[in-house]
Amino acid sequence: MIRNREGAHERPAVSIPVYALVTALLVACFLGVGVLNNAAAVYQGTSYDPSIRHYADHDQYARLADALLHGSVSLDLPVPDELAELENPYAFENRDAIQDGGNVPIFWDHAFYEGKYYCYFGVVPAVLLYAPYQLITGSWLATPAAVAFLGSCFLVCAALLLYRVARRWFARSATTGSLVLVLLCMFAGSNVVYLGFVPTFYSVPILTSMVFTMLGLWFWMGARREGGTSGAHGGVTLSAWHLAAGSACMALNLGCRPQFMLACFLALPLFWREITRERLLFSRAGLGSTLAALVPFVVVFAPLFAYNYVRFGSLLDFGSFYNLTGFDMIGYNQSWRLTPVLLFYYLIQPFNLSGSFPFVQATDLTYPVSWAPFEPMYGGYFWLVPCALLVLALPVVRRELKQRNLWGISLLMLLFAAVVLVADARTAGITQRYFSDFGWYLMLVAAFVLFSLQARAGEKEEKGARNYRILVVVLAVSLGISALVGLLSLFSPVHYASIAALNPALYDAVAGLFG
Repeated sequence: MIRNREGAHERPAVSIPVYALVTALLVACFLGVGVLNNAAAVYQGTSYDPSIRHYADHDQYARLADALLHGSVSLDLPVPDELAELENPYAFENRDAIQDGGNVPIFWDHAFYEGKYYCYFGVVPAVLLYAPYQLITGSWLATPAAVAFLGSCFLVCAALLLYRVARRWFARSATTGSLVLVLLCMFAGSNVVYLGFVPTFYSVPILTSMVFTMLGLWFWMGARREGGTSGAHGGVTLSAWHLAAGSACMALNLGCRPQFMLACFLALPLFWREITRERLLFSRAGLGSTLAALVPFVVVFAPLFAYNYVRFGSLLDFGSFYNLTGFDMIGYNQSWRLTPVLLFYYLIQPFNLSGSFPFVQATDLTYPVSWAPFEPMYGGYFWLVPCALLVLALPVVRRELKQRNLWGISLLMLLFAAVVLVADARTAGITQRYFSDFGWYLMLVAAFVLFSLQARAGEKEEKGARNYRILVVVLAVSLGISALVGLLSLFSPVHYASIAALNPALYDAVAGLFG
């Protein structure tokens, strides 16, 4: 028997074919949901949207890639004189006064700076995905296709990461069933289905960061090597290649969705023992490993900062506050009295059920103080993803997590989830796609908790096994609730990319089943 301690990487009692099959089925479900509304045929090209009284450019990322390939950092979009002459183009009411029913083209959710349009969303997807596609095929990559590809990649990378967690820290207790269960929780709690169902350019940077974050953590968690015959601390070494690859993936988040950059600091608790006790990092003996971990950040950050400077004259200005959206982001200052209200809506607002199809309605957002932008929501995160409540059992498994050096990283992930949530709420109000900014943190912590509870159940024999089986049943029911409510909400007429709006034939057929 191989030693079962952190870093020994003993194989857990998991059927790889079964786990791979479940992963493939989840990818198929993700792709299947993405075609229910015919969105792939809708979210292409530019068109005037009367609901926002602006033009929508669904090919914003493809346009950015095309601009880069032609040596420009600004987008090739017409700028009417009426817009260029506005004293404050960022105020919605000012633009609305000149748009003349769409006869004066103004493009929604683009950065507008010194008379030119820019894409303020991270440039990395354009460089790594859209530009190569255009070079190879000669045509623009459709954003719904990019979303389908990135979402599928995320699910595969998440499956790999969860398997690595099981193999490194829970090899003696993790089973096929528990690994499948945490993967299903990640599928529900990461919000990947929503991003795939609404396949706009908004989903692209979020999904790209989710892919790079899963990959980055996967590489970092596989960097530790034990059991060798050379080196200090019983042959413990760090793979420079894994360190560098993980750091490169994490650094690329800056050019996708900067909110994910907080995840880079998970390296501290993850490598705490290697830094403080074994001196494999940030020491003279660990100089090579330290350079492997840090140099990728320099290599990735340098061109991203230069890209910002060329566009906006500042290394750290990503252009998001020059956004032409429903409110003036430069002048917006949310009242701190409103922030707790928004957090309530994000986390614990109950369902809004009805007696007629689709039985789930958007929640009522009545603000007692101030104002904030909002988009349709169907309940708080813990109502839509009740399996996330598993994180509340974190104190119960404190001993198991400390033994495996996972207690610190668990607490830090909860802290980062809270920080990102507050930042999103205060900056851009309420939208369900922001679940993806913090949901994966909670799902990783939930995975740690479930694996720990399973390990504890094995120690307590019959009673522990019975309690664990009850927990599995509860989680299965909660996942069923998530699936049912999530699916019904897609038929809601006010849901973005709603089936009712984009595929009325399917809506009528399903609604007809309920009279």
